[in-house]
Amino acid sequence: MAARRLTAEGLREWFTTVVRHTASDRRAPHKPLVLLDALARVSRGDARLTRFGDIEQHLSSLLARFGAPGASSHRPQYAFYRLRNDHGGRLWELEPADLRRHENASGDVPLSALRGASGGFPADVHALLAGDLALLNGLTSVLLEEFAESLRPEILDAIELHWTPLVAPRRPRSGSFREDVLRSYGRRCCVCEFDGRLGADDEFALEAAHIVWHAYGGRDEVPNGLALCTFHHKAFDRGALSIGDDLRLLVSEDLSGANTALWLRNFAGRPLVLPRRTDHHPRLEHLRWHRREVFRAGRDQPA
Repeated sequence: MAARRLTAEGLREWFTTVVRHTASDRRAPHKPLVLLDALARVSRGDARLTRFGDIEQHLSSLLARFGAPGASSHRPQYAFYRLRNDHGGRLWELEPADLRRHENASGDVPLSALRGASGGFPADVHALLAGDLALLNGLTSVLLEEFAESLRPEILDAIELHWTPLVAPRRPRSGSFREDVLRSYGRRCCVCEFDGRLGADDEFALEAAHIVWHAYGGRDEVPNGLALCTFHHKAFDRGALSIGDDLRLLVSEDLSGANTALWLRNFAGRPLVLPRRTDHHPRLEHLRWHRREVFRAGRDQPA
């Protein structure tokens, strides 16, 4: 039986279901990042298939910056190869076609074999994307939902992809989350107590951060939120900063740079500035998720 003709709606459904296992709260950023990079290549008019060996280092860098903690999670070869199994092989193509003869018992191929192989979207998927930039933009939105909002501009810069957020999130967002969090924390950063304003009421560089990201079941409620200045929000979402069960600040041992002490290291061990209402304090299960899935504890510091 001939395969059904691919439509834009069908492709959206594929992207929505392929990015991760929805029943899990464990981060799985590998396929989203590989697909985002492939979308960027389509938008630039690059060749349909790209040799893995030519982009291995680039993909590894994306995973190191935006993936889950741990060096073992920075290996892009598994996603690059396993994408061929999604949706009956109609979403991702690999050449040479007989690459499967190198598969081991776990269903993967040796890195040496994959480095000489090329991958990308099949011809019908590529043609649909190249001819419909609104569709490409919408699929980018689907994939970016897997990452904290503060990280999305950095990801797009890293893959050189222009994007306009036109697609509504899969889960509705609360319009009051930011105001509820900032009010509860006294309208100041819970790390450094920054509370800047221009004039009487124009506060700036103060944001409400999710502890458990929205894509992984994080709710728009104060116990899953932190009031953070723009800098410490980015540090929290990138895994340079986290919070222990004792509600004291943890700082990654992997930090380097002349001014990291001033902006981050000096805060290690300090108690979080907490809301007065104890029922608004961060929930321990949320903090444990962040330490497990985001925080880059480093060499000697336990998460």
